Amino acid sequence: MRSFDEYSGLPPHINTHQWAWQKPKRVWVNVLLFIVTIFSTMAAGAGFQGYSWLAMWEEPALIFNGWPYSLAVLLILTTHEFGHYFAAVYHRMN
Repeated sequence: MRSFDEYSGLPPHINTHQWAWQKPKRVWVNVLLFIVTIFSTMAAGAGFQGYSWLAMWEEPALIFNGWPYSLAVLLILTTHEFGHYFAAVYHRMN
């Protein structure tokens, strides 16, 4: 088994490229995916309440019965993602 001392001759990783903050190029993709996520979680919530997919297809307004489930899932997901953000800020990551 090799020791880590054998690899001490490797050159260190040097990052000379300065990353500048850039505005996202395709914001519409993020907005579209967020809307799809809202509707898919609302459909799942309506399904948990006993509405079938066929019934939701025939009567799309039934999807809105799943808003409590959608809200709960998206709040949990948002809290989780903010945890990543705050950890990155704490560790001074860009």
